[in-house]
Amino acid sequence: MENEEVCVVKKYCIEFLGEIWQNFADCIVVDKLNTGMGNRTFVCSLKRNELLEKVIVKLYGNKHLAGESNHQTKCHSEASEAVVFTLLNLKSMAPNLLGVFDGGRIEEFIQGRNLNHGDLQNMKLFETMGRKLAKFHSMNMPIRKTPVFIPLFMSHNSRSKIEKNFAHLPEKQQLIINKMMAFPLESELQWVVNIADKISKKVFSHNDLWLMNIMIKDEGEDLF
Repeated sequence: MENEEVCVVKKYCIEFLGEIWQNFADCIVVDKLNTGMGNRTFVCSLKRNELLEKVIVKLYGNKHLAGESNHQTKCHSEASEAVVFTLLNLKSMAPNLLGVFDGGRIEEFIQGRNLNHGDLQNMKLFETMGRKLAKFHSMNMPIRKTPVFIPLFMSHNSRSKIEKNFAHLPEKQQLIINKMMAFPLESELQWVVNIADKISKKVFSHNDLWLMNIMIKDEGEDLF
C-alpha cells in the first residue's frame, strides 16, 4: 500500500502534467530521494512502451518547520522559495518549472549526477562554480533583506544545545567533544557578525553550497 506522501505526489503529477499522466496514472512510479533536512524531493517516472518521462516533485519544508508555533516562518519560507525558483528559472539558472502548488512545485528532470570528492580536484569546475555563484549573489530578489543565516546558526549551535546533542555519546567520544568545546565558537561567531556589518554588502546568498546540492549534467559539464 502506498504511503500518504506518494499518493499526494502522484495526485499533483496527474493534476499538473496533462492528459498522458492522467490516462496512465497507474504507471506512475514515485521514488523519494535522500536530499537532507530540507525539502522532500521525489523522482516521478511514467513509462509507456519505449517512452520514459520523468519529473521532479518537491514538497517544501520538513518536520522542523511543522507546528503552529512555526506557521508564520513556514509560510514565509515556502513563499520565498517559490519566488526564488521562478526567477532563477526565468534567467535559465534553474530547471524548467512545470507546476506550482500550495506547498511545493514540479520541475524538469535533468539527467546528471551530484559532485563527488574526486571532483574537488577539478579546478575547472571550481571556476564554473565561482562564476555561477557570483551571478547568483548579484541578483536582486524581492524577498526579505534582513540577514537571518548567522543568527539562526548561532541559535542552533549554542553551547547548551551542542552539549545536549552529544550527551548520549560514550565516554571516549565525550573526551573528544570536550576538546572541541574548548574552542570559543560563540565569541568567534559574534566576531563574524560584528565584522560583517562593517565590511560586507548584504546580498542574496546561496547559504548551502555542498556536494549534494551541485549537479553536473550528463550532456556537457554544465552545473546546476
